[in-house]
Amino acid sequence: MITNVGDVEDFLNDFFLHIGGDRIDKEIPKNVAFNNADYKVDFLNLVIELKSLEVSQFDQKATSRKLYDIHKPQLEYLASEEAKLIAPKELARQTLTRFSQDIEKVAYSRLKKLVSKANKQIKETKINIQLNNYGGTLWIVNENNLYLTVENQVNIISRILRSDQFSSIDCVILSNLNMGITRGEDSPPHLYWIPIFRETSAEATWNEVHYIGHCWQEYIRDKFSIPKEIKPICGYGDIGELTKFRNVKYTKLI
Repeated sequence: MITNVGDVEDFLNDFFLHIGGDRIDKEIPKNVAFNNADYKVDFLNLVIELKSLEVSQFDQKATSRKLYDIHKPQLEYLASEEAKLIAPKELARQTLTRFSQDIEKVAYSRLKKLVSKANKQIKETKINIQLNNYGGTLWIVNENNLYLTVENQVNIISRILRSDQFSSIDCVILSNLNMGITRGEDSPPHLYWIPIFRETSAEATWNEVHYIGHCWQEYIRDKFSIPKEIKPICGYGDIGELTKFRNVKYTKLI
């Protein structure tokens, strides 16, 4: 059974070593004048920066207040005469959709800052250690932000990558560790791995990132002894399936 892995960076360190990559800071002096990216895989020509969502953003008072202020018009609308004319089931659907959209509005700036920092790290790494022909990938692991769903993340990151900014990032990988997604109380927790590509990404980058995805799937299966008959939900075409899941924290085993 998949459970808490502890330190996410240590877990990813082992994974990249397993597939033939390594940490970049092993090859550069400690006192370099730039913030380097985390990993490189030379045979794939990829530089990868890892970022973790370690803080449950919406548990913070300032963030929850901002969300309330943004969502308040919908709450006021629910008490209106117009809302009373709408079937309760439809009204609930509209409200949940609006709430999800409002969560994305609040979370957008934080994720954009994260992407911006990773873009700078990847760009400066490629320049300073002569990896200009390498593609840049940002790997975001959600390990504690319970309110930020898979759909929220896909929508926000897709919007960010549609801009002309952050051009050193060709792909953003969304995944989870230390927190699963589940359909309900009777459903076991799952992990997801979703690559989102910039429209201008080369086909080679698409192939390289998906190669890492296949390695990740096998690595997870081996680490947690997942039977082969349990089929994964994978690929961008299955994102509609993942909207039916909610986040759930693992209990750390002692």
